Amino acid sequence: MTTSVIGKVTRDVLEIGRAIRVVAAPPAKRVQRLYELLYHQSNLMGDETSYVNMGYWPRESMTIDEASQALADLVADAGEFGSGDRILDVGFGYGDQDFRWLETCKPEKIVGVNVTPGQVRAARERARAESATRHLEFREGVATALPFPDETFDKVVALESAFHFSTRDQFFAQAFRVLRPGGLLVTADVIPFEVEEKDSADPEKTSGIVPKANWYTRDVYAERLNTTGFHEVDVRSIREHVWEPWRLYMSRKAQSPAFRSRAGIVYRTVLRRGLRDGDKLKSELAKIDYVVAVARKKA
Repeated sequence: MTTSVIGKVTRDVLEIGRAIRVVAAPPAKRVQRLYELLYHQSNLMGDETSYVNMGYWPRESMTIDEASQALADLVADAGEFGSGDRILDVGFGYGDQDFRWLETCKPEKIVGVNVTPGQVRAARERARAESATRHLEFREGVATALPFPDETFDKVVALESAFHFSTRDQFFAQAFRVLRPGGLLVTADVIPFEVEEKDSADPEKTSGIVPKANWYTRDVYAERLNTTGFHEVDVRSIREHVWEPWRLYMSRKAQSPAFRSRAGIVYRTVLRRGLRDGDKLKSELAKIDYVVAVARKKA
């Protein structure tokens, strides 16, 4: 057996072990362990970036790297990110969007909070390598107990992460607390298109990484933001530019020999099974909404 084969077998065994730890973890630790698993298989979706999102696909012939960056740009535009802002990014992944926003929006400071130690380390290392630590700060923390004084930030953002928070409503309350008067909360988020009594798209039934309390529709999303105290609430669906373009792209990418060779066995197996029945996956994705929400704290 060659060294390369031994290395691949060893990697696969380690990934299976990490996957078992995700499944066996208590709910409070499951999301952290899931993203630690992905940390060991980073840069799988993208070829040039480490974004961890579904992307925004306004035109054909985009790559996942381009679509992920387009989503970050869309969120920045929705949140009116600009020069002098202090921005809090909650659940920042590897921080790719923060480096993008620093370049394009010129904020005074972006602080990222994340529950996954490996992702925090990776973002910190990149910030040091790019001499960006003056403007970018990454730390461990949880969305429902943000470690900051009241009225600290001009903007709070959660880019495809708030559906994990236990609960999203508690995050809304924390975001409201740490925002300055007139500040904006902006999220890119996954919710059901509608809630059925027996909802096969309910992710808690299979993954346990989305609290049942977070599984509500766009109208309820807006209502929860209003109840928290926000106004000028807008919850807009962009699902037609997310799910189907992503499915088509990943179906092609999953067949790439280069992708199969670098993807760990867990990710490779889950993706292959999920994409195998295109009609079924398309039907399931039709039940899921993807929204960009913006809400303002009164001045």
